Amino acid sequence: RAAARRKVFAMCTTDKCELAKGATVAAEDLYTGETFKFMKRQIEGSDAELGGVISAKHGVLDPAELVETYDVQLPKRKRGSGAGVSARALEVVAGDDQLRKFVALVGDAEELFFYGSADYRALMRNLLERAQEDGLVGRHVRFVEPTGTAKGGGPVGAGQFKSSLKEWAGEAPLAPSAREVAA
Repeated sequence: RAAARRKVFAMCTTDKCELAKGATVAAEDLYTGETFKFMKRQIEGSDAELGGVISAKHGVLDPAELVETYDVQLPKRKRGSGAGVSARALEVVAGDDQLRKFVALVGDAEELFFYGSADYRALMRNLLERAQEDGLVGRHVRFVEPTGTAKGGGPVGAGQFKSSLKEWAGEAPLAPSAREVAA
């Protein structure tokens, strides 16, 4: 994989390709939901790449990682429990192994786009915050999230995070970093 300076971290989707029992496929090819296919089309012609997938079953996945199909959904927070992702959902990305995997996938990226529902974006923010607090990812690494509200004033929905990604992926690449060269 190229070391892109802009990377998308995406949520998994309910829709997945059909596989024979025990068969595996690269994570980037497993998810067939419209939001995932849209994301792949948007970054295809841009300077960004798919950095990783946050899976309800596996946590952090490298796009090239071989996985079996599954039917697991992210645990939901209880109604009336206030804002934030559920503690059970946070368990999906808890642990040093998940953090190390995320850090390796971020690599030298300077900007991350968190693509997914509010709960998945909360997991992505959690990973980035932990990595930065531990000094594993520089504080210069920026993250971008979809903006706006859904119809009726609710949280950002699929339409908003798709249009935000389309706008972000179409932006000009970041200016190159200056490097000192010995004379």
